[in-house]
Amino acid sequence: MEASDEEIVAAGGLDGFVSVRMIVFSFRIFSIATTLGLFLVLPLNYFCQDIRRQEIPAESLEEYKSISRKRLEYLTSSVPHPSYFTVLVPAIPKSEEESYSHTVEKFFSNYYASSYHSHQIIYRSGSIQKLLVSLRYFLL
Repeated sequence: MEASDEEIVAAGGLDGFVSVRMIVFSFRIFSIATTLGLFLVLPLNYFCQDIRRQEIPAESLEEYKSISRKRLEYLTSSVPHPSYFTVLVPAIPKSEEESYSHTVEKFFSNYYASSYHSHQIIYRSGSIQKLLVSLRYFLL
């Protein structure tokens, strides 16, 4: 029982045809992966269990511990900078009931309460505003 491509498109449309092709492709890929797994990986895993693994020298473990300790000391001693956590929001929607500041505070307090500390709004200043104005002029 095999249907041609035209029959599948006529019966199920293009979406049905694409779905059937994806299923057939998946069966082919998984059958190849299963064959490789059964005849290559499984025997290697079974027969290589007797191989002795090399022990890691104690000096290497001590060196790893000292490097880990130094890294943890560095991470815990560094002072967090506000610039590490800065988010630029370029287009805040206008609300008739609330100010921009209140809108931003409400949004970040609701969705990021554990990490939100404060905000600062910059109104149309500097080189960013000049770039936006020139871009609008160029696009119009």
